[in-house]
Amino acid sequence: MVKAYDSGKNMPETDHRCSQCGRPHRLRKHLYVVVDDWSAGFSVHKLDIQDEIDKDEKAKLGTLRKPKIQRLPPSPVRIAFSGIGAGARIAAMGRKIIACTEGEHGLTVVYDTDTAGLAMVRYSPDALHYHWEQAMAAGDALYAIVSKPTGTPSDGSGSADSGLHCSQGEMFSFEEVTEYPEEAFCLDDVYDDNRVGKKCTWRTDPLEVPFYLCHGAIIRSYAMHPGGNRFYVSVTPAEHRGSNARYYGDDIPDLTEAEENAAKAKAGGTFTYHTKTREWTHLGTWMLPFAGQGYYDPELDAWVGFDMPYHGKIGCCDIPSRPWGSPEPPIWKLCNKDISLVKSSVLDNTNVLVRMGSGRFCLVQSMPRDGVDDYWGDGDKFELHVTTFRARYGKKGELTITDSRLVSSYVLSRYATYENFTIQAFWM
Repeated sequence: MVKAYDSGKNMPETDHRCSQCGRPHRLRKHLYVVVDDWSAGFSVHKLDIQDEIDKDEKAKLGTLRKPKIQRLPPSPVRIAFSGIGAGARIAAMGRKIIACTEGEHGLTVVYDTDTAGLAMVRYSPDALHYHWEQAMAAGDALYAIVSKPTGTPSDGSGSADSGLHCSQGEMFSFEEVTEYPEEAFCLDDVYDDNRVGKKCTWRTDPLEVPFYLCHGAIIRSYAMHPGGNRFYVSVTPAEHRGSNARYYGDDIPDLTEAEENAAKAKAGGTFTYHTKTREWTHLGTWMLPFAGQGYYDPELDAWVGFDMPYHGKIGCCDIPSRPWGSPEPPIWKLCNKDISLVKSSVLDNTNVLVRMGSGRFCLVQSMPRDGVDDYWGDGDKFELHVTTFRARYGKKGELTITDSRLVSSYVLSRYATYENFTIQAFWM
């Protein structure tokens, strides 16, 4: 079940050209936050944080201003748990927000922030429902990496407890096409017989990825190349079931020599995928130095991301110069200043980093309110804080943070208690 609300001022403009000269307007971007603040589903909130920044600058209060805690603005769209599940996976592709259901034969819901239109693609590939590991947007496509179900020998014989149980993952792409299966729903108006419409659909021919995603192996870091046609993924090494030996380490028990060599060759590290050639390249066993997603900033000419493991600091690193491999990871420049302006004694916090452009970033924090124990469900027991800052190089080439300000704070309830849902935020 999907509900859309026309709240007037929350509806995006659909005509982005000047009525006088016909020149295209420069779209005003907003912060879109997807939260489980509705007892029956998710809400997409559109926040005009630039307006709050402008108020600060006009009042010349800068970082001294402490915003009043308020409620989130009315949501332009809500997506019910009954239709997509409380553990739905959510990502962004261009100016569209993609929500993929967790259930079998489920839907993929597409929300277009330009038109406020909703589209539904049915059915999503079965592998996406329970094994979605990470998704990266590149060009006009969204690439979702999933792990295959484990425990069944690849040749279909023998016990599920024998042999190498760690399966290689797969990657599905979600993109706009003019030739599409019938189950793909329209994104554009195709009722005009003289017009060729495009539809979004999941490709049914997934690519096998050259790394394992089970037995402790996870995607630790990922980033998009500034050229737009290549992304990078760092994967931790897996462990063989019943053994503490990692695949790149000593001999692995219960494996044939061929299986052991194959496991060591795909033991984790950093990989890059080229969207045009559809080829993977193993760059080395080193890992990208940031946690989660890294964002390219043209002014720094570097990726910026959270320091590992603490998400209260950021750092930056160069993009690998050789796409065919490198023996050393990029150098990590850590900023020693904490980017959070909100202190909390509660450990169950969620921090999301969002790149706004021109060296400016946004930190979105969700945390239980102080003094609250059972903080899920009704009662406005959570706070949502939005902090903006600029990342720049100092005189000695070090990474520094300037113009930090707590832009807005909100109170809300959260309901997806045990579904591993993380608040998502996008600048578009």
